[in-house]
Amino acid sequence: MLSRNLRLLLRISTTSAINGSLTQKGMSVISAPPARRITLFTRFLHLGILGVSFLTGPVLFFTNLKKIRGIKDPVDDEQNEDSLSEAPEEE
Repeated sequence: MLSRNLRLLLRISTTSAINGSLTQKGMSVISAPPARRITLFTRFLHLGILGVSFLTGPVLFFTNLKKIRGIKDPVDDEQNEDSLSEAPEEE
């Protein structure tokens, strides 16, 4: 069963590489047999997961970079200014 699916996936990928798209030679997703529809669905699902991970990875990295570098929140800065204003002044 696994080797059959693997052969089918290999045939789809080589055909799409040769033709340039899956819609040529009657290989549209709608008219494809159920096994081929499932492999197409899993291929697009994997591409979607990879796309989301490539988009969210840098966002998470740069938000954590602020914490690593010690960039403070504005709330902390306001508290520091209040504590400085309460200090006694020298004359």
